[in-house]
Amino acid sequence: MEGTELLLAEREIRQVVLRYCRGVDRGDAELIRDCYHDGATDVHGHYRGGGREFADYVVPVLAQRYAATTHAVHGSLIEWEGQAAHVETYFVACHLSTEPAGQAHLYVFVGRYADLFDNRGDGWRIAHRVVLRDWSVRQPVPEGALARELTEAEAFVAGRRDRDDLAYPEAFARRLAEQRSSE
Repeated sequence: MEGTELLLAEREIRQVVLRYCRGVDRGDAELIRDCYHDGATDVHGHYRGGGREFADYVVPVLAQRYAATTHAVHGSLIEWEGQAAHVETYFVACHLSTEPAGQAHLYVFVGRYADLFDNRGDGWRIAHRVVLRDWSVRQPVPEGALARELTEAEAFVAGRRDRDDLAYPEAFARRLAEQRSSE
């Protein structure tokens, strides 16, 4: 691959990484599954198994443990080996626990996705992933801090953990149509 074809492949790979993060943060197992090829593997902390099966594992686990999650991707280095791409993506994942006030914590995980991507005719997807932990920290959330945060958050449109989140074009279009019809 070279030239435009290479640039398009790299763009598609970066889009898959971003869709994966959206899927995790929005609790969208279908979107996560679509980031992996059939038969892909994922080594992800205690989870070691199929990539597509990881979606069905992680969504309920995160929903039970965390009120919100946010993944921020900080860059991908893509190195080509034949028709495969070795991709290292830096990320920070922040998780706000579901524990009651006074017991809640913020878990910050900083790491990298070490991925092997290939294109089997249905687009670039993850064939094998290993999550590398560089460091992490759990910080207690002081009692009363969540109440203050909820008061401050009332000025914003709340993010959601489903396909009604405004990150999805269909949800955004519905919201815009509702807003225009109420004007």
